[in-house]
Amino acid sequence: MRRTCGDILALTLTAFVLAGGTLWAQDSGDVRYWPLREINFPVPVDRIQAMSPRPAKLRFYAARERGRFELVAEKALADLDVIDSDRNRRGFRYASPSDGAYEFALQFVYPDGDVTPTDAALSAQYKIVFDTRPPLVRLEPAGASGVQWEVSDENADPEGVVLQVRWQGSNNWSPINPRPLNLRDRYTWQGLSPSQPLEVRIVAKDRAGLEMASRPLVLPNNGTTTSNPISGSFGDPYGATPNRPQIDYVNNVNLTIASKLTRVTRSGVKAAHLWVNEGKSGWRKFAEEPLAQPIDPSTPDPTIRMKFTAPKDGLYGFIVIPVNGAGGKQDDPRANDPAQILVEVDTELPYIKLKSIRVAPGGAVGPRVEIEWDAKDKNPMPEPIVLSYAETPNAPDAAWKLITPTPIADTGRYVWEVEDKNLWHFYVRASFVDKASNRSVDVYEKEVIIDLETPSAIIDRVEGSGRMTGGGTARPSTSVKPTTTVTPTAPVPAPTPKPKPAGGPPNATLPLTAPPLISPGNASPIK
Repeated sequence: MRRTCGDILALTLTAFVLAGGTLWAQDSGDVRYWPLREINFPVPVDRIQAMSPRPAKLRFYAARERGRFELVAEKALADLDVIDSDRNRRGFRYASPSDGAYEFALQFVYPDGDVTPTDAALSAQYKIVFDTRPPLVRLEPAGASGVQWEVSDENADPEGVVLQVRWQGSNNWSPINPRPLNLRDRYTWQGLSPSQPLEVRIVAKDRAGLEMASRPLVLPNNGTTTSNPISGSFGDPYGATPNRPQIDYVNNVNLTIASKLTRVTRSGVKAAHLWVNEGKSGWRKFAEEPLAQPIDPSTPDPTIRMKFTAPKDGLYGFIVIPVNGAGGKQDDPRANDPAQILVEVDTELPYIKLKSIRVAPGGAVGPRVEIEWDAKDKNPMPEPIVLSYAETPNAPDAAWKLITPTPIADTGRYVWEVEDKNLWHFYVRASFVDKASNRSVDVYEKEVIIDLETPSAIIDRVEGSGRMTGGGTARPSTSVKPTTTVTPTAPVPAPTPKPKPAGGPPNATLPLTAPPLISPGNASPIK
């Protein structure tokens, strides 16, 4: 009976590795949340090779939001992508085209053409929610000594809200936990004095581990502050809009605006208007297009797709207004109407430069390597820095090993204590990834040497042709001729050759304990 691939799939799709690191997203049932667009699926090659019969190839499928499974890759075991060269791990690399929920499946292809499972029986063996957008945090004053807030995120973590305070002028924020905080909540202090202002902010984390902090408010409020700009707005015109949507970050000026229809009237939908707001002159109609294929009320998952080319980097708001067969449509957007979606077009690569690397002897763990860098980007990830090392500066990506198991914040400095006793020289690389998936890399120009010790030795003995005396070699005296006694010995007889048996070699000199590796009719060894 041909073995099913269910148990192998369970092993294949339960561990994730990103450039040698481990998955840090949180779990929610059988769904995992991932903060990047790229993800790797290791494959247990040794388990598959032990199967009988053994699959000749593997097919890797993906489907978005319970849609139809599409073939991503078909590879033989020897052709799988290298995921972790240090551990000799192979599998499939996948890059998500956008945020959202995706399902994945694996299919075995056997030498006779059979597949397990069949195409019709493909089902989700793992679910990933790609979420590269941090939460949207809105913080406003509530009276003279209180604040109210709202955290918006498609994958908000109900337990990921933290209230932080500090006295104005101090550097460190301190969390306070008066009670469990809700995504939409308020808190009021008693006895605050204008002579000692208190700064307050909200920090929110989503299920993918992305974190965002609001801009701080100063309490007590003197009545002049009416609202607080939304965190991460960077001065955009939608910052104070109550219904401001979340932002999609893209690194391409050529956009496709996909709008799902929530209602299709009995005359169907025959056209659509695309409105654009670039934050200066308000809303303008960009396109008024008839649909290539009209949508009727029975169309499953009705979606309108319209093209837009951004003239430059920046924040763009979009509204799509469908037109039915009878010419009915919603009113054109007014000046203060919120966008249905905001898109930050960011094609600029981040700036990252390794400034210096210093090595100190360290302690019991190992040498201390202090790494300093400069980095800058207008849309950075909360933890955009990845540090890695390799033996050569031009090593391929798969050869670089992580210094930290996960990306780190842009603090400008990191101290690494090297535990590997066999490592004594390497090159360091720093990479920076922004919210639009732009990535820059810088390799430090000098090789880093961490072997700061010098070897030492003591003389154990001196070996020579004479006798050892007093720690040295005995030398014959020039005035007394040494006496040598020679004992005659019999000459060593030459070896007697063994007679060769007549008729060639014997049939066997040892009993066979295993079948021969070359069988009749097979000209190559069995591997």
